[in-house]
Amino acid sequence: MKAVVIAGGNHPDFSYVRKIIENADLCIAADSGYDWAVANGVSLDVLVGDFDSIQAKPDVSILQKQFPVDKDRTDTEISLDEAQILGADECILIGGSGGRLDHLYGHFFLFSRKPGIKSWYLEHDRVFLVNSAENVTFLVQPNSRVSVFPYGNTSVKINSRGLKWELDTVKWGSGQCGISNIAIDTEFSIDVLTGQVLVILPHEGEYGY
Repeated sequence: MKAVVIAGGNHPDFSYVRKIIENADLCIAADSGYDWAVANGVSLDVLVGDFDSIQAKPDVSILQKQFPVDKDRTDTEISLDEAQILGADECILIGGSGGRLDHLYGHFFLFSRKPGIKSWYLEHDRVFLVNSAENVTFLVQPNSRVSVFPYGNTSVKINSRGLKWELDTVKWGSGQCGISNIAIDTEFSIDVLTGQVLVILPHEGEYGY
């Protein structure tokens, strides 16, 4: 089951993620993500959080799970946990950029702590996790910016096809990354042989395997 979790903060234009939300089996708003969902007419299944930053009055027909303000998990993390409890095996995160840097940084670590999360749509960019032994094809506009970041604590080796500077011979050391590579045509692929990588793209084109 595929779930969408709408976080607070800044969001992509609704037209860009409309189909993603409509095709999800479960839609959860994390606290102030509820306001963006209501403003765009999103049909929600669950509202989760401490409700300290919601502006709109919650709809009583939506399942609500309220948590204390003082807690060990962010509202976004709790929402991802709730999605998995409700049966989701894949989670797509929407929003969460802008505002506090510590929340933004914490969201990046969710990829390692929440095995179901594979993609994150921010205000201007989208982030995808590619695991070891996965070969993923991305559909993009020609000359799109492509950035690749090794992720986790294991060594990384990847092959690529369709980039201006292919990554097959790159020796990824600690802290190294590939920023502002370029897609030559309308698609490129990342084949992760060992380790994990995050692929960051601008909002254009589509995503697929």
